[in-house]
Amino acid sequence: MLMGRPDTTPYDLRFQLLGVPVRIHPAFWIVGLMLGFDQTDPKRTLVWVAVLFVSILWHEMGHAMAAVWNGLRPSVVLYWMGGLCFSERDRLGIGGNIAVILGGPGAGFVLGLLTVMIGAGVGGLTLQDNLALFGLGSGSIREAISKFNSPYVLSFYYSMLFFNFGWTLVNLLPIWSLDGGQFLAQVLTSRHPYRGMQQTYTVGMIAAGLVALWAFSADQTFLAIFFALFAFSNYQGRRALQQQGGYGSFDVDRGDWWKRGR
Repeated sequence: MLMGRPDTTPYDLRFQLLGVPVRIHPAFWIVGLMLGFDQTDPKRTLVWVAVLFVSILWHEMGHAMAAVWNGLRPSVVLYWMGGLCFSERDRLGIGGNIAVILGGPGAGFVLGLLTVMIGAGVGGLTLQDNLALFGLGSGSIREAISKFNSPYVLSFYYSMLFFNFGWTLVNLLPIWSLDGGQFLAQVLTSRHPYRGMQQTYTVGMIAAGLVALWAFSADQTFLAIFFALFAFSNYQGRRALQQQGGYGSFDVDRGDWWKRGR
């Protein structure tokens, strides 16, 4: 997502990874612990947070590496909503922008495939086994689980697939400001910035609303609230754009888009 940069705190964790400055806001750990808390087995909570950290950082580094390859100097922040990569993409054309946007999801799929390959090589897990873990396909979930010598290894493996395949696909939905929504915006605004952004917000509002309704009907309360907030955010964005007559920034990395005309 491209949103405002979270405020710094004295408790931020800072380091550099492959030359990219990384900052982790304390809220990242707090929300991660809340979402993955397992009162019956706290060790599973630690596994969840570890996978969350690795997967989101890997995703944001995918954006960052694509930015570096395009001559930019990115930075990464992990915070309560996930991760952000700042890279001043306004310097790039549409091709470079799309490369940076898709770098994150691409990295997620690569990490998921690496996990599957390790599972096949070390544990003998087949495609049917992987599908069975998620209740898909014709494989036996009992047989799949039996190939793990530890419940924590199973939890780690399952979570890695869940995040790097499942949530990567969700992140590609055409909802601003998910990566899929940013990709859609690049395509629609390439010829007509104002109208294209209006269309992006409209599509995002409808798509997020439909996912929220589905999640609510499936008793997925957290997911329903999450996408309801996205629907409302897209509604607000479209309304603000109309009130400003199009003269407003829709991307922190392209703050002067309106200067190039509507």
